[in-house]
Amino acid sequence: MKQLSTITLTILLTLMSTTLMAQSRHDQRKQEKEYKWVKEHQEDIVPHPDSLPLHPDARKQAPHTTAEIGTMPRPTNIDKALASQIAQAIGEAESGAATFRGLKANTITDAARLAPFFKKLRSGRQVARVVHVGDSHIRGHVYSQQTRAVLESVFGDAAIKQRRATYSTSGFLEESGRPGLVYQTKGINGATCKTYLPTERIDEIAALKPDLIILSFGTNEAHNTNYSEADHTRLLDQLTSLLKARCPQACFLLTTSPGSYQSGKKNPRTQRVAANTVAYASSHGMASWDMFNILGGDPYILTNWQSRNMMAKDRVHFTNSGYTIMGKMLAAAMLKAYGKEQ
Repeated sequence: MKQLSTITLTILLTLMSTTLMAQSRHDQRKQEKEYKWVKEHQEDIVPHPDSLPLHPDARKQAPHTTAEIGTMPRPTNIDKALASQIAQAIGEAESGAATFRGLKANTITDAARLAPFFKKLRSGRQVARVVHVGDSHIRGHVYSQQTRAVLESVFGDAAIKQRRATYSTSGFLEESGRPGLVYQTKGINGATCKTYLPTERIDEIAALKPDLIILSFGTNEAHNTNYSEADHTRLLDQLTSLLKARCPQACFLLTTSPGSYQSGKKNPRTQRVAANTVAYASSHGMASWDMFNILGGDPYILTNWQSRNMMAKDRVHFTNSGYTIMGKMLAAAMLKAYGKEQ
């Protein structure tokens, strides 16, 4: 009987070990599949998505505690303390690009179009929701999370529950039920504005009840050798019309791309796509942030990235430090616009 028990125990232990090994192999395959795109195209962006800080130093820099921000009313006009806070955040956010050649004023064109969003954010009694939509630059989360981090350093994070948004998650955060800023992201690899036309994708954005929709496209439009301004305008019109119909309360901010290479050469269509994006926004009552020209334009923007080792090996995507600069510069431009709308 004792010998039988020993044999039974040995069999059970062997089965458990085999099961654990199989589960481990399954988990490994799942993880490899989940991060396949990162390994192939963005291995220089982040060592591991889960290691990204969600909002570094947000609480340390905030003018009040997280608990206070969620309940106290925000003054109608910026007080001196908040003005100083904003100025400091802008200075720190823009410092990374200070040595870029051809750098232009980091401002949002037609920023007054964002006034309804800023008014809601300033009230301190409502939830002001941002949904940042785009391509793989947004899908990687670094760019958009850095924008969010800078904004949270000023306005706090009381409106969200503590949950990371990484490459392996949807990018959507759970709200806490308290007033404040909620910054959501939705990116799809290889996306153009056409990618978001299906009803289910519009529904997904609309369900987040955005007060500000940021549309960040351009890289993949520019990689189309048959690119035309007319087709681009038509697709932008379709996308924004669908979003306006479902999100009538939302303001729009269109951004341009950071530039890229194609077949080893500077993509010649990037500048055309950027110019058409800004022109579309201006003629359709939307704000725009022209990252391409602000960070150097033609001929400097690509050499600005490359000389600082901020482009990934494919020279289409960017490293963690490159995306960090993009995100912080966008946040700084938004804070400047917020300061003017008082």
